[in-house]
Amino acid sequence: LEPPSKELTSLKFIKKDLGKKAKKLSFHESVINHRSQLLEHIEDRDLIRRELNADVLSYFNQKKQHDTEVAKLATKQRLLALKSSDTQAYFKLLEETKNDRITDLIQQTDTILKSLGAKLVESRTSTMPTPVPTQTEDNKKDALKEEDDDHSIYHKFLTNQNSYYEL
Repeated sequence: LEPPSKELTSLKFIKKDLGKKAKKLSFHESVINHRSQLLEHIEDRDLIRRELNADVLSYFNQKKQHDTEVAKLATKQRLLALKSSDTQAYFKLLEETKNDRITDLIQQTDTILKSLGAKLVESRTSTMPTPVPTQTEDNKKDALKEEDDDHSIYHKFLTNQNSYYEL
């Protein structure tokens, strides 16, 4: 057997070396392709996230605008009821809105008017002879006590309003 020539061994070595380089090149190409696919996926995911965030923000802005419009409409209706002296409608709208500040102010006003009425009655009774209480006055006092148990602002207001005008 003849020993392989130098050229033949160098060709085998080159062929082997080219095969290794081709495998490396193929591996590097697959890594680069995977990287570009991953970057594309990340961009798609970010685009979806941005669109979703925009949709959520839009939803809450629309909800806020709707709530503001509803509140303005309720305020307008309350003012119209107040201007038309429709106390029943006003108090009904007031209870629906559940505005604690307005309810507080009305209750404070009611309390002040009660104390003012009591002082007026007291000053009248101190200057005038004491009248004998009649059945109707006792009934009115009982009605006031019963109305205090009721939670409706409107009923309290009407009852107290009637007693203010009697003074």
